[in-house]
Amino acid sequence: LSRLEHTSFIQVKFDLVNIALRTHSPLPRWKQSTQVMLEKGKGPGIENLRIIQLLEADMNWLLRFLWGRKLNHHALKAGAFNNGQFALPGKLCGSAILNRVLYFDMLRQTRQCGALMDNDATAAFD
Repeated sequence: LSRLEHTSFIQVKFDLVNIALRTHSPLPRWKQSTQVMLEKGKGPGIENLRIIQLLEADMNWLLRFLWGRKLNHHALKAGAFNNGQFALPGKLCGSAILNRVLYFDMLRQTRQCGALMDNDATAAFD
């Protein structure tokens, strides 16, 4: 495809999503999803399966934009993030690592007990 044809295809896709949003009528393919069950590696039992729901690509993009990006922007503006949240603009990954290392070093040096709890979805996956 030439660049002009490629751009017009993207514009058509964008216009379809925009019309669906403005008229409050979802596209028929957005009303369907495919659920895939994968083994976690612990055996074939039903309790050892992970369910992944697959959505249409443009619906997935739309949800990411509407919920993810806008929600993150408004939470940052309202100051709703915890001080321990390091995945923010202006904060570095090294800050999170340094904070954790210093915390455990202080516990070790003062010979105190302590615990560190992460309130995110990392424990939800194996």
